[in-house]
Amino acid sequence: MAIPTGMLSNVLKSVATVAVSGLGLLLRPVKNSDILSSNESETLDALLKADFKESDIPAIMGNISVETGGTFDHLQKEKGGKGHGLFQLTGKQLKDYKKWLDKKEDSKYHQAMFVHSNIYGSSATAPHDIGWKARGMLQDSFDKETPTPMALSPGAQDRVQTSKKTRTFSDVYERPGVPHMDRRLKEAQKYRGMLSE
Repeated sequence: MAIPTGMLSNVLKSVATVAVSGLGLLLRPVKNSDILSSNESETLDALLKADFKESDIPAIMGNISVETGGTFDHLQKEKGGKGHGLFQLTGKQLKDYKKWLDKKEDSKYHQAMFVHSNIYGSSATAPHDIGWKARGMLQDSFDKETPTPMALSPGAQDRVQTSKKTRTFSDVYERPGVPHMDRRLKEAQKYRGMLSE
């Protein structure tokens, strides 16, 4: 007996989602609210392709969600401002991005690659020099684990790590006028839950 495509789609959405990991594809039970939009999925793929680590993705996705108002549109323009894209680049950083982009297509991947290069490149190789101190703070946040009480469960330790990375990325890289940190943290934890095993 054939199952109508729409019904099968609904059954699959309510039973499992596919999450990309370094170990391959994982199937896990999900809620309908866990399903990624195509823009969210493309952004996640772009971040992974740009070489951000899986453990850093929730913090960055949480920040992007707030920066774009949840659209994850790489062409998003700031309302009443000059911000552009996933990271709402402005000023010299936007100018350096456009120069670095040159004739390449403005895409989620190129925006993610630009930010990754700024964090992990040197002052001589980064397309936009964010400074040695900012680069060091971001690298430490992403690369080193924060000491947490041993009494915390692994899940709680992961929540602490995600929150630290989210705050550092917002405070050091994004530097928003109004941070809306509560929203950034809530979104980051949502993605941490969706992307964890």
